[in-house]
Amino acid sequence: MDNLCLVTPTFNGGGAEKVIVNLANYYETQSYKVEIIAFRAEGPYLSKVNSNINIIDLNSKKARYVFFKLYKLLKNKKYKYIISAMRDSNIPLGLVGYLQKHNLIFREANTMDVTNNLPFIKKNLYKFLMNLSYKKASKIIANSEDTLNDLILNKIIDKNINAQVIGNPVLPIDVNDLLKEKITHKWFLDKNLKVIVSVGRLVEQKNYPLLLKAFNKALSMNNNLRLVILGEGKLQKELSSLSNKLNIDDKFDILPFQSNPYPYFKNANLFVLSSNWEGFGNVIVESMASSTPIVSTNCIGGPKMILENGKYGSLVPVEDVEVLCSTIINNIKKPNLKQIELAYNKSFYYNVKNIAKEYLK
Repeated sequence: MDNLCLVTPTFNGGGAEKVIVNLANYYETQSYKVEIIAFRAEGPYLSKVNSNINIIDLNSKKARYVFFKLYKLLKNKKYKYIISAMRDSNIPLGLVGYLQKHNLIFREANTMDVTNNLPFIKKNLYKFLMNLSYKKASKIIANSEDTLNDLILNKIIDKNINAQVIGNPVLPIDVNDLLKEKITHKWFLDKNLKVIVSVGRLVEQKNYPLLLKAFNKALSMNNNLRLVILGEGKLQKELSSLSNKLNIDDKFDILPFQSNPYPYFKNANLFVLSSNWEGFGNVIVESMASSTPIVSTNCIGGPKMILENGKYGSLVPVEDVEVLCSTIINNIKKPNLKQIELAYNKSFYYNVKNIAKEYLK
């Protein structure tokens, strides 16, 4: 039985952490002995890890201590593959690779937008460490064409390096059971209302102010609309303040992180992604699998790849309130049933069994 290791900074509610848990749980059912190394074994996805999987907690509160703990741990470990979830685990693993020989598989989870928005010195130091570390990867798996192209454009990797695009393993083995769970939020139970849902951290990347402004305009055409965002983050007060300013507090709600968002997708009338950029866009696939119509900004990253340039959902320009508003109204008024069916069928390409096999290839 081959040993397989997956590495994640934490088990927080991000897409990368969900990917690692889905992969680990699937590989555990196959001919692998699976272990997960976590820099800090905490977060909502920790409880989702199969009980047969050994979790090694480095208990590192600060990034600078991770390298030494990884070096010491991996010195006596022989894994067939070590799959890393994201940049913050790729970098220390790559540096360890200069001192120890391991078969490192780096997953690139996002475009370079966050890094490029850092202060000058921090940005260039981070890029230097990425470039240095990624040289030690046996393989780099980018979750979208834009993610891979961004690595090349920013000179993190050479275009001839052993890199490949593979979408995220979004749908877990038990997705059908997750879809059947009930929710009690009153708006989803009221047949007279049309509920729009969005899911993701309350951060700049997701551009929720755009969504709130478009929703406010849409209300003037349909007062039975409601908007629910599932997520937590530093911009919650800012969004609540904007909601108050737009006078939509009674028609807009923010719910905390949900470990199972599928019932919210399934019971919504529309899913909207308003991001400025994405790595992949797990929530789009989750919405497709829930047979919910989709509107997404045509931002850099995975949305246009997943939706195949509009085949499986509506794509709108980034930062265009008017177009987003009109597209929301059109999808609420007359959902494209054929498109929804095609999207549902396509979503299962991104199930964990299929993508996990692609990783192993």
